[in-house]
Amino acid sequence: QVSGLTRLVEDLRSVSLADSGRLELVLTDVDLAAEIEAMAPTLRSMLEPAGFTLALDLAPGTIRADAARIRQAVLALVDNAYRHADPCEIVIRVSYFTGGTSIAVEDHGPGLAPGFEQDAFRLFVRGGTSASGTGLGLSVVRGIAHAHGGQIAFRRVAMRSVFEIRLSEDSR
Repeated sequence: QVSGLTRLVEDLRSVSLADSGRLELVLTDVDLAAEIEAMAPTLRSMLEPAGFTLALDLAPGTIRADAARIRQAVLALVDNAYRHADPCEIVIRVSYFTGGTSIAVEDHGPGLAPGFEQDAFRLFVRGGTSASGTGLGLSVVRGIAHAHGGQIAFRRVAMRSVFEIRLSEDSR
């Protein structure tokens, strides 16, 4: 319970700082593939007992970012999939495109209801009456993305839910 409350308080703090434009970042050159590969054993130990598998599709490259905050955002997106999807393969994908970087977490979950895509990233908003969680996870990700000058978005692609952080070229 203490661990859960500690995480809740830290999530609230992160969202509050991000919303006020005061979320401090420790910017360094971050190898996203290496950061996410280092997280994989911990993520697998969380996911596999529940029947999930983890796949990584990580393009090589570096960005200028706060590695700890990026890890926090990826963990929140994986936790979101864990909470809302039936056991499936969760894919973490990093790609680079003209003008920026994409960090995406994909699953076979129900995704967001039509019309809920923008509201889902607001503080304490949960999807429907049966939604679990505090309504903090996606707003934390939004705050971290915005602090890095980026955006968070949701889309459905071929029966997969995709939550994507897009960071501008300035981050690279």
